[in-house]
Amino acid sequence: MTNQPPVLFLDIDEVMSVFPSAADSCPKTGLTARAISGLQEIIASTGCDIVVSSTWREDNMDALNQVLGFHGLGVVRARIIGVTPFLDPADNPTREDEIDYWLPPALPRCVSNG
Repeated sequence: MTNQPPVLFLDIDEVMSVFPSAADSCPKTGLTARAISGLQEIIASTGCDIVVSSTWREDNMDALNQVLGFHGLGVVRARIIGVTPFLDPADNPTREDEIDYWLPPALPRCVSNG
């Protein structure tokens, strides 16, 4: 088995960006300074790859790349290896379902309670 880097499933709305604006959020993008520095720290300390699990993956990946570039987060763009799948809305899928579907079946599962 190869030594794969950890994977971070990245959400944007209400995680990285806050609208209406929080006190420390960028008026142009809504990303908070705390979220930006936290993401940079996670990437630097873990070397993780990123899978976008945000609704931005639906039709806003270009906008996401522009926002990340605006904040000097090219390292984030370079670490993006994919997006979670779009599951049938009739099944009422959760974000967790999308992430679970993306993960290889043989990968051990770990659950975070925040």
